[in-house]
Parts: sequence; C-alpha cells; structure tokens
Amino acid sequence: MEDIYNNKTSFITLKPLKKKLLVFIIIIILFFLFGLYLIITTKIYDNYQAKGYITCEDTCYLITYIPSDIPDNNIYFNNKSYDYQIISKEIYFDEQAMNSLIKLTLKVSHDFLNKEIINLNFYYNKERIITKIKERMF
Repeated sequence: MEDIYNNKTSFITLKPLKKKLLVFIIIIILFFLFGLYLIITTKIYDNYQAKGYITCEDTCYLITYIPSDIPDNNIYFNNKSYDYQIISKEIYFDEQAMNSLIKLTLKVSHDFLNKEIINLNFYYNKERIITKIKERMF
C-alpha cells in the first residue's frame, strides 16, 4: 500500500512540472510563429549612408557623392525627412578604385546652417525580409 501512496505523491509532484514544460513549449512555438510571420510580411529597405556638405547664401544647397548604382528618390537628412529638389547630377569615374560616383547637388530648406556637415541616409530596394534572406543565401 505504501508503494501506491509513494507513486501517487510522486505523480502529483511531477504533474505541475509537466504542465509548466508544456506551457513553456507552447510559448516558444508562439514566439517562433510570430517571428516567422514578421519575416514573411515585413518589408524593409536597403540603406546607404553618406555625408553631405551644406552651403547657404540666399538658398541652401547640399553637395554629396554617392555610388552611381544608388537611387536618389528617398533621402533622409540627419534621420529626418525634408523637402528637397535635385539641382544637378554629375557622374565621375574614379580610375584608382574603378568605380563611378555621382556628385549630387540638392536644394534644401533653410533648416540647416552654412558649412554644416550632415548625415544622409539613402533608402532603396524595398523588399520583404524573406526575399532578402533568400538573395543572401543563394
């Protein structure tokens, strides 16, 4: 009779551990499914960072050099979006590095100071995360 009692008490003490383990496994599976959902549905941009030089007289102009394969349609200045107008694009070829650069001149708002150097972020190629992972792997 004592064996049955000992088995019963050992079963009662093991039962909550199995429930906790099951809850823990379910939580891990839910986190995995949520992460998989985010990877499949979320779209992100590729990013190119550069620096630009501001010159202000009557109007402010920003001058920067970027690689020729970077599009210039989505630019953020110091992590903020400002209105800008493209004034000129000139292509330069660097013979030592064997790449081409674009000298980009933009007309920007008066929120900047003369002779200020600002950080530029060029966002391009918006794709889902899973597509970017596939491109990197294969």
